[in-house]
Amino acid sequence: MIALLHEVRRRLRLAWAVATAQWVLPALAAIALALVLAGRWRPWTWPEPLAAAALIIPLVLVTVAATQLRIAPITAARAADRGLATHDAFATALELGEHVDPIFADPVQRRAELLAAGRRGRDAVPLTAERRRLAGTAVVLAGALMLAVLPNHQDTLRRRRAIERDAVAAQADAVRVAADELARRPESAQAAEALRALAAALDRAPSLDRGQAAIDRAMATLDAARPANALAQKTAAVNLERSLAAAPLPGTPAAGTPAAAQLAAAAAQLAGSAPTDREQLAQRLEALAAGQAVGSPGVASNLTAAAAALRSDDLAAAGEALAAAATAQREATTAAAQQAGISQALHAASDARAALARARSAGEGRGDGQRAGNGTGQGAGQGQGSGQGQGSGQGQGGGSPSGQVGGSSAATASGSQGGVGTPNGTGRNPSSGLNTTDRIFTPAGTPGDQLTVGGDGSDGPGEQQGKAGGANVATGSIVPLSDVLSAYRQQATAALDTMDIPASQRDVVRAYFDGLANP
Repeated sequence: MIALLHEVRRRLRLAWAVATAQWVLPALAAIALALVLAGRWRPWTWPEPLAAAALIIPLVLVTVAATQLRIAPITAARAADRGLATHDAFATALELGEHVDPIFADPVQRRAELLAAGRRGRDAVPLTAERRRLAGTAVVLAGALMLAVLPNHQDTLRRRRAIERDAVAAQADAVRVAADELARRPESAQAAEALRALAAALDRAPSLDRGQAAIDRAMATLDAARPANALAQKTAAVNLERSLAAAPLPGTPAAGTPAAAQLAAAAAQLAGSAPTDREQLAQRLEALAAGQAVGSPGVASNLTAAAAALRSDDLAAAGEALAAAATAQREATTAAAQQAGISQALHAASDARAALARARSAGEGRGDGQRAGNGTGQGAGQGQGSGQGQGSGQGQGGGSPSGQVGGSSAATASGSQGGVGTPNGTGRNPSSGLNTTDRIFTPAGTPGDQLTVGGDGSDGPGEQQGKAGGANVATGSIVPLSDVLSAYRQQATAALDTMDIPASQRDVVRAYFDGLANP
């Protein structure tokens, strides 16, 4: 009897799990179907996995709850009596147990054992199935499964968005690398932080549009951080450094001394200088001030004041003006370094934006499929046969978008002997903006060669070495455009990377050469 009751307890847990599952399954199936339909309505990636989880997790919870369900032995005995129609034999025997006189309890126990012999828990607790409920649930689940398996028109958009997210994530990594490089220089800390913020924004961007918008905002912020005359300031600071490096001021401690240090050293040595030396220094300061008037007016005014004080023998005022010029030059040099960092950050952001634009073009090309050229080529040849027959050959082939067309021709004749046709005719594709078979003039030498003239680097007047008359002769050659287009495009890209011009203008030049290379 005890073994039967244990089996009945297990059977009761199973019956509870089955009954509970039959009640919750219709709702779960409806939820799964709604999620699958949402996945076909919107290009979301989470509805179908969530639909599977909505089915599996509740059933797992029901199973775990069934195993932990507590069923008292007397409850199992009463269930066995009810299922086997034993009229409370098992419950009575269990209640008597050891609390009743054995003389009275033993017959009850033996009767219960006899009734339990050969009986199983499934006989006492049968499982019932709600057929209509299960049938409706099966129909709903079948519909959800069929919709999940059938091709979904949203899959293409999902894949495109996944590709876009990967492209944006790749540019976020590239921007983060550029930020790490800038962070190595203390003066570029602001630009490095701006790039790190841009990388974080790109990590959160779900599409190319959002990524490009984030880049545009970052570039606008970087542009706003630069003064309106940033290029003039940078040019003035760099020119003063180069001028004093080529021709140091008197009393410069060592070669390669920065301009600010040279100005400070010149201020310290004014007391023992001769009048002729002070006049030469005044002339030199005036020449340097002329080059600083636009970009660094503070440096220019101090240099001019120092020159005037030297001419009036006011060495104290000259020293103060030179010290102020040294301080202004240090600030200008620091600002130029900061502007260089901002320019490098703008270049990195511009490159990231261009990469996202290329990813967009590649995605649109994949979506539209391979485009065939609409150009046609004609090749014709005529020949006079001995049989006085006139022959002609014509070839026609599909043109590529670049304008090169290949075709095959066959000679046909109206006389006794046909002429010779010209196979593989070539033609120009009217839909293309560029014909790579066009030939252009290119000057002799490598485009962009740098010409260097001798000189000592001083600021003195120039000297004309010689002059002769002669004919102007243009040397060079006529070459196909396709042979030099790639080189010109690379030179333009290199020039854009080294020039400090607004990002919008760099994009215009890049777009121009991209249009030439990919019409």
